[in-house]
Amino acid sequence: MFSGAIRTCRLVVTNDVDGSTSLATVDAAYGEEEGAKMVEISVGKDSARHPDLSRATPDPGNRAHSRYHSVLANSDWPTGALVANAAARVCDESVPGVDRELHELGADVLGQMMIPFVLWVRARCESEGIRHVEFLARDGEVPYDIANALPDDYWFGWSLGYLHCGRRAWSLAAAHVVGAEAWIDVGTEDSFSFLRHSVNEVRFAAMLERCGLTVADLPAHSPLHRVDATQAHDNRQAQQWTELLRSGDLNDLIEQRAAEPAQLVLASLRQRGLPDGPIALVDVGWRGQQAWMISALLEAATGHQPLHLHFGGDGVRPSIDSRARIERFALDDSKRPHPVDTPVVCIEMFLASGKPRLLGYRRDEGGAVVEEFEKSSSAVDTTTRRVLAAGAVQAARLMPPFSELGSLQAGNHGIEAVRRLLELFWNHPTKTETSLLSGLRFETDDAGAAIGPVILRYRPTELLGRSATPRHWRQASLVATPQPFRSMMRLYFSIRGR
Repeated sequence: MFSGAIRTCRLVVTNDVDGSTSLATVDAAYGEEEGAKMVEISVGKDSARHPDLSRATPDPGNRAHSRYHSVLANSDWPTGALVANAAARVCDESVPGVDRELHELGADVLGQMMIPFVLWVRARCESEGIRHVEFLARDGEVPYDIANALPDDYWFGWSLGYLHCGRRAWSLAAAHVVGAEAWIDVGTEDSFSFLRHSVNEVRFAAMLERCGLTVADLPAHSPLHRVDATQAHDNRQAQQWTELLRSGDLNDLIEQRAAEPAQLVLASLRQRGLPDGPIALVDVGWRGQQAWMISALLEAATGHQPLHLHFGGDGVRPSIDSRARIERFALDDSKRPHPVDTPVVCIEMFLASGKPRLLGYRRDEGGAVVEEFEKSSSAVDTTTRRVLAAGAVQAARLMPPFSELGSLQAGNHGIEAVRRLLELFWNHPTKTETSLLSGLRFETDDAGAAIGPVILRYRPTELLGRSATPRHWRQASLVATPQPFRSMMRLYFSIRGR
């Protein structure tokens, strides 16, 4: 893997019948540095059987290849050349200036990550005999839009839906279905579990709300009965909270408080008219705790356990995989290390929709269950993210019809190529990319209370303290930091072994 930018790409399309080649040489979109590498994109033996592989030769009037196109085009997944070409063809003259560059970068990076993922989802569903797919809000919005942007024959005879199932709306409800004891066991397994996550950052009242409780519900013997619920816990109080949950003293009350939310969630699912058969649920993934709770509620409502198809898993626990059917596309740290250091940020900064969150449900005057959302959008809903997503969706529109893929749809679904693309993008960002993506935000809690920039340049004062403030995306933050302080920070991290 190289770290330099590309000034020139050479695309070679080989016809395996007569051995002839066609050659296109174009300037790269993001080449900046001296000594940038030459990359040759070779499309292999399937080109003779698939006339549309000629589309992999870009029109020189269109935007040139970026450094990412060769990753999929040179992979051992034949369809990768078509995905790379679709991304290369994204060129919207009506989008001026920086917006156009963002639009194209969205196709190059997000599009080439998510189109293979959506094609993998389709292949897994077909092998399982599933024809109904629900994309889960809110991180499933971009994959859902990509799926709908693909040519019509990709989903002919299928049903695609977009299901709101926010953690705050469904988590407590699941306790009524799985039982408070199992719910608490999973929710307190480690410091990242849903009943302990952000305990030192979120006010105690919000932690109690996850269980449907208030301070007044706590037993008089608990030292937490007297704490200020408007403040976050210190480490000692956080331990006391975990111990209280695990004691079983709150189990009955939690199940009581979960009963009404559960009834509304189940009624909403039945009202939705889900098919009487297996369905697939598509989401970004990660630990799988939410997938387990969603599975329990869907099975209670429909009688069928869903198949969860996730982009990746981080902090995967066997205790979850034994409770729900979860398959992961490109990332799974229970099987091998990630190609990037912070995969959750790397993917969610593109996918986290800032649209209002689902708060819960109520019945209208006619008795129907209706969803209730927050009144405002989240701060992660920036113009930067929306333009990037639009570029990825445009690349999906430029894919050839499914009927033309033929044998190209077989193979490893581009998983290794997507991992290499992630590594190149995340570990070796260019100055242009760093500037373009500076508007992205990331939320670290499920309530949207902690949102910050993904890229944040380092400050000289950070060298004077015990350690530098953690960054969501260190490599891009370093690129954004002016010299000579950038080199000083690299030396700092090298000395600290980080």
